[in-house]
Amino acid sequence: MPGILRLCVIGGVGFGFLLGLLGCGSRSDTVVSIALHPTKPNILYVATDEAVYKSSDTGTTWQRLADDLSRTRVISLAIDPILPANVFAGTMGDGTYKSSDGGRTWHQFNEGIQKGTISAIVNHMVFNPLGTEMVYAATTVGVFRSMDGGRTWKERMKGMNEVSFVVTLAIDPQRPNVLFAGTTGVCIAPPMLRKLGKENHRDGGV
Repeated sequence: MPGILRLCVIGGVGFGFLLGLLGCGSRSDTVVSIALHPTKPNILYVATDEAVYKSSDTGTTWQRLADDLSRTRVISLAIDPILPANVFAGTMGDGTYKSSDGGRTWHQFNEGIQKGTISAIVNHMVFNPLGTEMVYAATTVGVFRSMDGGRTWKERMKGMNEVSFVVTLAIDPQRPNVLFAGTTGVCIAPPMLRKLGKENHRDGGV
């Protein structure tokens, strides 16, 4: 479907702006997440308020992905950096979805990614660089870790007793047992990190 996404490239600096997915007439969808293929820059995925799209030609044309995602709202996307056919979608209250075929089909995996009866909104996902079967998710009810490529999840909040809403995560690429969490709550961390609203785990979230 050509012309759905506006892609503005600033000449000479190789920088692109994704300005919005155009719907019918003058209506535009909001782009909430963008994920780029780690080795093929012509392939990218975007999540909007309405759907998930994929482009294989640097945004010239777009394909709306499978109906498996039509019943939920996707707010975050992540691509496995080692096996990029594996694409993850974090949702608003329905856990995570995973595609193992580059977005053609999707399967819901939400076992364990909740707190009691409260479903998690999945804000961000990151992969352990030494083994991408280990995936972390930042959610509105804490940090969760999967050891089986996203099929099952367990809460990993040791030392973060005063925190629940986690917005984003980052893993130290040189020391992948060091995990940083950006939160919206009170933090228990070194003074500078506390001011920034970040948690630092040196045990891989164990």
